[in-house]
Amino acid sequence: GNASSPGIPRLLKSRAGHSLPPSRVRFYAADTTSDHVLSSGLDRTFRVFNLYRPQQSAELSQGKGLQRARKKLRGVGNRPLAQITGFEASIARERNWPNVVACHKNDPLASTWNFTQKRLGKRRIGGGATHGGRKKKEVVTAVCISSCGHFTIIGTENGRVERYNLQSGNFKAAYPKKAKKAHGL
Repeated sequence: GNASSPGIPRLLKSRAGHSLPPSRVRFYAADTTSDHVLSSGLDRTFRVFNLYRPQQSAELSQGKGLQRARKKLRGVGNRPLAQITGFEASIARERNWPNVVACHKNDPLASTWNFTQKRLGKRRIGGGATHGGRKKKEVVTAVCISSCGHFTIIGTENGRVERYNLQSGNFKAAYPKKAKKAHGL
């Protein structure tokens, strides 16, 4: 039968949550007056939920890599990026460049996301030996965004803290540059 035949129902819209438990849930804006909640899950998805208009809820797209992976794989393994372990969002500069940063399980790079366009950003931030003078690739374990929205700060498994320009992805500084021994304490 034809899907448009009378009497045969067809799916017009569909809404979904995570297929596995969420691992992190936060309001989109720094204050709780936001209508949007960001959520990452063990299923490797990154979602936005609107508290008052459920039809505006969506999965943030991982791009063409996700489409190709879905054709080959099923279930949890069909996401190109590892599980998100932490993320931060800022409404500052949200229309200019990606304004959400996430760290992933066992990943030396943080991902950027564009909230307005609901998709993965073009840049990954971090970079192991080529950025910030790291001797080896260190897993990114924490992220935050400056109040002006121009910078992201990432923390690594070995205690290193690095600042990157969020628009360009360029490394700007490391804190501290070198650990110094305390004297006279």
